[in-house]
Amino acid sequence: MDFVVQETENLGVNRRAEDLAYVIYTSGSTGRPKGVSLPQAALVNLLHWQVQQPSLDKTETTLQFTSLSFDVSFQEIFSTFFNGGQLVLVNEETRKDASALLKYLSEQKIERLFMPYVMLQHLAQHLESSNHDALRLQNIITAGEQLHITPAIHSLFKTLPQCRLYNQYGPSESHVVTAFTLSLDKDIWMDLPPIGQPIANTRIYILDAAHQPQPPNLPGELCIAGAGLARSYLNRPELTAEKFIEVELFSKTERIYKTGDLARWLPDGNLEYLGRIDNQVKLRGFRIELGEIEAVLSQHEAVKEAVVTLYEADDNKRLVAYLKVKSEKFEGSLFTELKEWLKTRLPDYMVPSHFTVLDKLPLTPNGKIDRKALPAPEIEISTGTKPATPTEELLAGLMAFVLKCEAINQDDNFFELGGHSLLATQLIARIRDSFQIELPVRAIFEHPQLSTLAKAIETATGTVSLPAIEVQSEESPKILSYAQQRLWFLNQFEDNGSATYNMPAALLLSGELNLAALQQSLHWLQERHASLRTYFPTHAGKATAQIQTIDKIEALRVHDLRMLTDEVQNNEVQNWLNSYALTKFDLATGPLFKTELLQLNETQSVLLLNMHHIISDGWSMGVFIRDWQHAYTAFAQNAEPSLASLTIQYSDYAAWQRNWLQGEVLQQQVDYWMQQLIGSPELLELPTDKPRPPQQSYQGAHYAHWLSATLSQSVTLLSQQQGVTVFMTLLASFNILLSRYSRQNDISVGSPIANRTHSQTEDIIGFFVNTLVLHSRLQPQQSFIDLLLQIRQTCLEANAHQDIPFEMLVEQLQPTRRLSHHPLFQVMLVRL
Repeated sequence: MDFVVQETENLGVNRRAEDLAYVIYTSGSTGRPKGVSLPQAALVNLLHWQVQQPSLDKTETTLQFTSLSFDVSFQEIFSTFFNGGQLVLVNEETRKDASALLKYLSEQKIERLFMPYVMLQHLAQHLESSNHDALRLQNIITAGEQLHITPAIHSLFKTLPQCRLYNQYGPSESHVVTAFTLSLDKDIWMDLPPIGQPIANTRIYILDAAHQPQPPNLPGELCIAGAGLARSYLNRPELTAEKFIEVELFSKTERIYKTGDLARWLPDGNLEYLGRIDNQVKLRGFRIELGEIEAVLSQHEAVKEAVVTLYEADDNKRLVAYLKVKSEKFEGSLFTELKEWLKTRLPDYMVPSHFTVLDKLPLTPNGKIDRKALPAPEIEISTGTKPATPTEELLAGLMAFVLKCEAINQDDNFFELGGHSLLATQLIARIRDSFQIELPVRAIFEHPQLSTLAKAIETATGTVSLPAIEVQSEESPKILSYAQQRLWFLNQFEDNGSATYNMPAALLLSGELNLAALQQSLHWLQERHASLRTYFPTHAGKATAQIQTIDKIEALRVHDLRMLTDEVQNNEVQNWLNSYALTKFDLATGPLFKTELLQLNETQSVLLLNMHHIISDGWSMGVFIRDWQHAYTAFAQNAEPSLASLTIQYSDYAAWQRNWLQGEVLQQQVDYWMQQLIGSPELLELPTDKPRPPQQSYQGAHYAHWLSATLSQSVTLLSQQQGVTVFMTLLASFNILLSRYSRQNDISVGSPIANRTHSQTEDIIGFFVNTLVLHSRLQPQQSFIDLLLQIRQTCLEANAHQDIPFEMLVEQLQPTRRLSHHPLFQVMLVRL
C-alpha cells in the first residue's frame, strides 16, 4: 500500500482515551463467542510501547498474516504504519499453504512477521526441505499459544542468524501485555521460553485462589492490570463481573482481568507461562500440565506436531497423544518406540497410553490447535492383565483405595501410580487388617508390582505382631501418650504458657455463608473427635487427661467487620491473624481448640482456628477440614452428617501405646537406634554469620523456593529408575549439601512421620506424629547412586523402627543436653 498520494491532514474527529476502539469476538469455553470491547487508551498504549522498541526498523516490510477478526492484526497494521513501514497483504490460499507462503515471503522481501506457534512450526518444517537464501526475515513475533522451540524451529533460526524471535503474551481482553526477546545465540534457547516482562503501563500479578500475590517460583493465576484492559464483554454484564474484578493489592485497589492462565515469576523477573488452568488434568492423583508432555513429544525426530488430551471412557482415564509425523519415520513400531523414549524423559504417569496419527491437526481460524475437533481415539478397554487370583483381587482393591485409582492391573507398579512412603504405610496397615499377616514397608519397595506383592503376601509366614487397638471403657482413667507427656513436660517450664506449639489456621470462606450450619458443624466436629475437648489437669504433680462434656463446648464467636472501610477492615483482620496465632493455651483447664469468625461482607468471612499441638498434628488438620466440610454441607441442606462412626478415640490409642511399647518390643526399638546413632555428632556445624545463642528463641525467617517443572520431573524420573521415593532422592541431595557446608561426613536429619500404622487411626484427630533421625555416613569417593541406595536402606529401616517416640529415644540415648540446640539433629526435611 502506498499512502504518499493521500491527504496528510488529521481527520476532524475528537477522540477520548476511554472511547471504544473496537469489538473483537473471541471464542468462549461454552462455545458462545464473547465480544471484547477495547478502549482507545489500551491500543494507544500498546502501539506507543511497540514503536519504541529498538528492533522496529522504520523501513521494515511487514506481512499482514493475521485475519482482521483477530486482535494481532491491529498490531501488524498500525505498528507498521506508525513507523512508515510497508504492509504487504496475502491471500487466504497462500496464507494456509506453508510452501506457497515461504515463496511469497521471499518474493515480497518480508522482514517482519507475526505468526502463532503452530504456523511457525509448519513454516519451519517446510523450510527444512527448501531454499532459504532469499528470505529477508529480521524479526518474527509469535503469540497466541505457548511457544515450543522444536528442532525445526531451532533449525529455522540457525539458517537465519540475524533474525530475532520475540515471544509475546496477551489475551484478547488486553492485547499484548508481556514480551520476551530470545538471544541471537540459538544454542542457549530453552525448549519453553518465558513470556517475559510487562510492557509499559501494565502490571502483572500472580495470585492464588484468595487473590493474594504468590512469591517467585510459586504458580498462580496470571492477572492483568493497567492501561491495556478491555472495558467489558459486550452485553455480557455477568461475565464481565466474573472476569474483571477489583481486588486489594499492596494497599491499593486494582481492577484486574483474571486470565485463567497459570504462570509464575522467575528469579530473573521474567514470567514463565505454565498453561491454562483448565488444561491441567489430574490422573492417578497427579496434577499434569499437558503442554509439558507436548513439548517433550515435539523433540522426537519422527514427530512434527503433538497434542495431548485426557480421554475418559468407561470410568477409566488415560492420556492420549495426537501426532502429525514425518512419513518416512512412520513405522509400526513407532508407538512402542515413543513410549520407551518418553519414559527416559518423563515420569511414568505423564507417558500417554495411546497414540493417534493424523494427517493434520485441526486448527481454529486464528491458527491455534482446535482441541474440540480432535477425533475420539480407538482404544481397547483393557490396557493390562486383570487380577487373576483371590489375593490379587483383594490386594488390587486395597491399592486402588490407597492410591485413589479406578482399577489396578497385575503389572501396575505402586510407585509409578503415585505411591510413596506414607501411602506404603497405609497399604501395609490394610494388608495387615485384610490378610492377618505382618509385612514390613520394605516389602512394597522390593515387590512394587501387584502380582509380585501378592506372591509375597501368599508366602509370608507368621501372624500379626502388632495388636489391635481396643476401646477403653468410659470409667477407665485417661492417660497421656508418650508424645503428649513430653509436650506437657515442656509446657511446665513456661511461666505463662507459650505459643510455640500452637497450630493456627485462617480459612477464607467465599459465597453466602450459612452461619447456623457453620456453628452446628463445628459443634458436631467436637462431639465426633474427643481430642478437641481434651485438657490436661495436674494431680499430685502428674499430668492426667480429661475430656470435656459436650454441653461445655464453647460456641463460635462472631465478629462483624462489615461496616468498616476496606483499609480499616484489612488492618483489623491482620491484627486478628497476628494476635490469634499467639493465643496462649492453659493445658490444665482448656479449651485447647478455639474458633472465631470475622464477617467481612455478605459473601466473604474469615474462619480463625487455633489448637494446641498436644491434641493435634498436620495429618489431623486434613481430617478436620474433610469432616468439617462434610458436616457443613449436610447441615446447610437440613440433613445429618453421614460419615461412619469412629471405631476408636485418641485416648484409646494412648492406652494401647503405653501397654504395647514396653519390655522386649521397646528393647528391640532401642537397640536399633543405639546402633544406628552411635558415634554420630551431637551438633551439625553449619557456618553462620553470628554465634549460636545460649538458648534457642525459636524465631526465624521464611524463604520459599520451588523447583522448576523440568527439574521436578527429572527428580521423579530418577527416583523411579532407582526404585526409591522422591523424598529419598531429595534427602540424599540435602545430605550432600549439608556435608559440604559443614565439612562433616556424618549427617543426621530429622524427619516427621505420620506414625499412623493402624488403619483405625487414619480418621481421628490427635497427636500421633513422631520424628525419625535419619543418620547417614557419606564417603568421599561415593557415587550419588550408591549414596541414594544407602539412603533408601536407612529410610526403610527407620520406618520399620518408627514406633519408639522421639522423646523416649532421647531419654534412652542420653545425649548431652544444651538449651542452645535441639538434641540429635538440628535440621529437618519434611515430607509433604
